[in-house]
Amino acid sequence: MADVILSAFDEKVGPIAIFTTIKDPILTKKIAVKSVVSTLTNVRTSASENLEGEAIIPFPDENVISFIYYTTLNQRTETGELRVITLSAVVQKENNTSLYANASILSQNALRIKRLLNKNYSYGQPLSPEVIKELERWGELKETPKSEVIAEKEIEFGLSSLFKLFPTKKDSKGYSDPLTALFFGLLSKIPVILIGPQIEFLLELTDMLREFRSEEELDVRISIDLRDPTNAATFKIPRADIILLDEQQNQKKHFYADPIIVIGVGRDSKYINYTGSESAIHTFNNILKKAREISDESVSFLYLKGELLSFTAKLTNLKAYCLSGKQGKAKDIAKIINVNEGYLYALTEVIRLRSLVPVEQLNLMFRKKTKFEELELRGKKFVGFIQ
Repeated sequence: MADVILSAFDEKVGPIAIFTTIKDPILTKKIAVKSVVSTLTNVRTSASENLEGEAIIPFPDENVISFIYYTTLNQRTETGELRVITLSAVVQKENNTSLYANASILSQNALRIKRLLNKNYSYGQPLSPEVIKELERWGELKETPKSEVIAEKEIEFGLSSLFKLFPTKKDSKGYSDPLTALFFGLLSKIPVILIGPQIEFLLELTDMLREFRSEEELDVRISIDLRDPTNAATFKIPRADIILLDEQQNQKKHFYADPIIVIGVGRDSKYINYTGSESAIHTFNNILKKAREISDESVSFLYLKGELLSFTAKLTNLKAYCLSGKQGKAKDIAKIINVNEGYLYALTEVIRLRSLVPVEQLNLMFRKKTKFEELELRGKKFVGFIQ
């Protein structure tokens, strides 16, 4: 049984819980805020645009994980925008496999609740007994047989297991590390498609990756097939920091012409629609190589996290320098930022990919003959589809 929260964005007070089965008001408020804010910041692009989708959001401090269904009602706020609502099914972290196993059912039933809300609910008014009954029923999860769960005991992910899952490769083309692509993608905001045997397994893996992301929340999304079996229509793959696909979905996926990084457990990484910056890749290769060479896992973890934090700090310094309007040669700018030229170009590439500074400003700063090109995205909310 999952706890249920129905949340909405109120233009006067922000995200609020309209209905909840959780007795802890602090946890209720936290989930309401995070689910709505995540929807508004990571998904929404237009005030008049209908939304619909799902996400998995963990709350590590509370040891719970939530399946989020987000959408808009056919109702306008006082500012003229469509009313954003979220439905959250919340379970203890150790029950995450059961939550995912029921995700498709939760999505289908959430659609029914949305239609019911549009039919007989006006924001600000009490919920009808019929709606309350449907919300309570929504949290009833189907039991998952042990045979469907990837392991009877909880998986313990550490840095050493991460290194084993993504082994390095050395051939005629040189040394390559798939984790280079992973961390480069996370820092540069290139969506990372993570492929594995089961989504439950990948969810455990992303829990560990969150420990390296301290400056902001890691946005992890899943693609759930909501199609009628008789309908040949496709369903879209949402844009996020990390998108999880199982092996079956991977066989049927199609990506748009936007930069993405595809990494399969135990496989090589692939940069799609992105030629890659040699300086950036070389810089991250060096960081990961040294982390792998440290035998003590805790020391290796602290080293890797420290290097990623240092990169983020230097990114802020270079951004400030760019926006100041100063110009100079790369070697001189590198000295000011206290990095080598290769590291400088890695920072610059991440700035370009994240659009932290206008491309014209970057070209003005370096005064290069070869100009940086602006990144144009075809899909603002989605990176592709599954057919």
